[in-house]
Amino acid sequence: MGELEQRILSHLQGRLSKKRLTHTLATAQTAALLASRFGYDPHKAYVTGLLHDCMREENLQNLLLFASKSDIIIRNEEKQSVSLLHAPASALLARQAFGADEEMFWAIRWHTLGKEDMTTAEKICWLADYIEPNRTHEGVEEVRQLAETDLDGALLRAMTQSLRHLRETGAPLCEQTVKAWEFLRNTMKNGAKEKS
Repeated sequence: MGELEQRILSHLQGRLSKKRLTHTLATAQTAALLASRFGYDPHKAYVTGLLHDCMREENLQNLLLFASKSDIIIRNEEKQSVSLLHAPASALLARQAFGADEEMFWAIRWHTLGKEDMTTAEKICWLADYIEPNRTHEGVEEVRQLAETDLDGALLRAMTQSLRHLRETGAPLCEQTVKAWEFLRNTMKNGAKEKS
């Protein structure tokens, strides 16, 4: 483990619960594995995974204050929830404290909501968070199997499951996630049409 990873780990150990730290380490390892499968830098994916939840256990007021001191655009639905607002706040801390580059910044920023036309780094971070080995939600094994060979297919299936879960539990759907899902679905449909 390099010096940067040691600094990040030291920071995380002081801020995250054991459960969240276990999830974070598993996400980083899963991100590196996905990166090696899909032609992305495994080390960069690993560091991005380490940082993706670095502000996850802050309270909403601290997250709002931290995010307000930047030029990043925070969506209205993010301002209501730690589970959403931690993503842009984590991206900001990753850049400010640990020198995350633009690719890493945006991968962390969009790892909860997703966005239209996601980069490989963004897809890997989102998916690694969803399928890391400690996750046990319904359908995760199917997504893990797809992730063996099809990054976009796995991401689409994961987003579909996530949106279905929100509908079934009565939780509000985030417009940004719906747009990301629609974009990916349409891109995959168009790609399939071009191949035939």
